[in-house]
Amino acid sequence: MIGFLALAMVTGTEPDPRCAARIDFYQPPRGIVSTPRMAVEVARTYLEAIYGASVIARQLPLKISIRREVWHVEGVLPRNSVGGVAEIDMCQSTGQVLRVVHGK
Repeated sequence: MIGFLALAMVTGTEPDPRCAARIDFYQPPRGIVSTPRMAVEVARTYLEAIYGASVIARQLPLKISIRREVWHVEGVLPRNSVGGVAEIDMCQSTGQVLRVVHGK
């Protein structure tokens, strides 16, 4: 089971221009990555492939928010921990990954 924390929906006036391109085949009305659960599952797949499943497991549950049609998913540090967390941004409409980082 994939756990995730509160969803913060921040409304912007316009979608992020990096997500404006449309794909050439059927696109669901709410986008390819249409739900918070799907965004977390996709993000976790990428983050585990990049940083390792054991690293991401220590950062669960993942936090998620959406702003201007861009999902932002990030890990959570355990209490009394020092360091950074994995983060990924992706377009709701196309699923395109815009940014992947890990703090220190």
